[in-house]
Amino acid sequence: MLEPEDLVPVGEILRLIGGLPLGILLAAAWVDMLPVSEIAAEIAKSLDFLETEMGDVPDRHRSLRAVFDYSCARLTHEERQTFLALSAFRGGFTREAAQAVAGASLRGLSTLANKSLVTPSPETGRYVVHELLRQYGEAELRQDTELSRPVDEAHAAFYGALMKESLALFIGSDQPHAVRVVEQDLDNVRSAWRYYLAAGDAAAARSFVEGLWYLYEFRGWYPAGIALFGEALEALPAHSDDGEVVKLRALAGAVQAWFMSLVGQPEAGEAAARNATDTLHDSLDLDARMTSAQCHAVSLAYLGRMEEMAACMEEAMAVADAGVSAQQPFTDNRPIKDIAAEALDDLRDALSPEEYSAARARGTSTPFEVAAKELMIASVKRQGDRGFPDP
Repeated sequence: MLEPEDLVPVGEILRLIGGLPLGILLAAAWVDMLPVSEIAAEIAKSLDFLETEMGDVPDRHRSLRAVFDYSCARLTHEERQTFLALSAFRGGFTREAAQAVAGASLRGLSTLANKSLVTPSPETGRYVVHELLRQYGEAELRQDTELSRPVDEAHAAFYGALMKESLALFIGSDQPHAVRVVEQDLDNVRSAWRYYLAAGDAAAARSFVEGLWYLYEFRGWYPAGIALFGEALEALPAHSDDGEVVKLRALAGAVQAWFMSLVGQPEAGEAAARNATDTLHDSLDLDARMTSAQCHAVSLAYLGRMEEMAACMEEAMAVADAGVSAQQPFTDNRPIKDIAAEALDDLRDALSPEEYSAARARGTSTPFEVAAKELMIASVKRQGDRGFPDP
């Protein structure tokens, strides 16, 4: 008999099997042996968990894998290749992505939808492959290296290009749109990021850094940001003659330091960010230098070293002045102290005279330092109020 605490895992089981009647029956067969929560966990781990040894069941109904085998056997060679390629997507995909990665035409997608292998969503313009079916397709895909290799390369390239496009939105005037663009394909973006890291292609992975940094900052995913950028430090060798690897490790370390400072580890963050700014000091990648400087500045601010923070940001602005940088719209190419002075005006308008005087007392006499320190205090309070959600 189900207990009230079983309702959540039951809902997870129904989500995982997509309400498939056979899936429900196969899952229910385990109720006398396992708690409902464990059944849900096992289904999430492996498609093969859902099978039966009952003798009066037709072979093609003994498991979901058998059902999927039967369905795929009825596809043409081209339809099967397209379906397997689409299984590389996680969390759904757009028509444009399907064309670029799987070579799927609109008619091809329609055919697979008619055979219940792909589900379209006219409201969002996206398609999804049921997760258990996707797991089945991906397992089959991995057995065909001649197909999986170009699919993986095309998938990573498509989402690398998407991240470059989204960066222009993040640093422009349409951050909400940028968030939607990346967030709806976050599983695919992270998969592409990890593909390049596993391949040691630091140059390709570079295009993901700022977009993921902005998204995770925007959403307050601070611990998850530490883990995500830590993946680059784990995947890439610490000592390398490849300049792109050295640069990406430094940049990932700087962004990780940003998030470490925001979760109360500014000392460790400052050391990592300082190493990044030193490593990238002479880099021709101006965006990497500006990013590392901003991350270092935040660590310094949380440590109360405001004069060093001001100097760090002044250096970042000098980098922006030195050449064309993708992040120039973010800073508007104005002296950082002018920007801070505007922040101070906003602060004055937002606080009562008593609160404003207290804020001045906590800082020093320069507008930059008062504004920066107060904004940092507000940031800590805000995050303390809402916690640290995960993506």
